[in-house]
Amino acid sequence: MKGVKENDSNIQFIIEIVRGRRKDLKMTQEELGKILGVQKAFISKFESGKRIPRVDTFLRICKALDLKVELIYPERIPLT
Repeated sequence: MKGVKENDSNIQFIIEIVRGRRKDLKMTQEELGKILGVQKAFISKFESGKRIPRVDTFLRICKALDLKVELIYPERIPLT
């Protein structure tokens, strides 16, 4: 998938929440990558807005960080 457009404030907001939560948990990008089965570079690219994960991967990120998707992105997200 392509990266985040500069004017996409919703995605930037989500990235900030995910990055902040990871840091609050004192978890490195490498540690989160290991939990998810991805490389550190994937996490880095996501947090810098260069790559947007698929929905299933994003849900796994939220689960690993104990984040509720409904709180991050309150608009209805079609998951089917």
